[in-house]
Amino acid sequence: MKWTKKHMMLGEMYGMIPVIQDMQIPISREYFKPHYTNPLFDSSQTIFLREGYELEGNSIDLLVVKGAHYIYSDRLPHDKDGIWDKIKETGLEIFTAAFQELYLREILGSPDLTLVHILSGVNLGNGYPYQVYGFFE
Repeated sequence: MKWTKKHMMLGEMYGMIPVIQDMQIPISREYFKPHYTNPLFDSSQTIFLREGYELEGNSIDLLVVKGAHYIYSDRLPHDKDGIWDKIKETGLEIFTAAFQELYLREILGSPDLTLVHILSGVNLGNGYPYQVYGFFE
């Protein structure tokens, strides 16, 4: 994927990696599911910020969208109904905000959910990647 100047400017503004704003543009797997050896993800990094939204906070705190609800990927309800697989059948790219938004709507039972922010990181205790989803209902 070729990063536009807009992506690079957002990346410089909000973290150390390019930030996607378009719901349909795939997020690099390297950023969505970072490896524990990648030092960029020793702390959470913004990988998606929906156009029209801004992050607030300071360099010590996590930057967030004011008023949004946040949930860690490991705190999502168990997908016992195969929701992930059903959404894959729609043909949407898995690593897009559009796919993630549909999944969150279904798994959380919130059809009006609007995904505005995705952070990605690595749990330093176990090495597993995680995402933090910011959304409005």
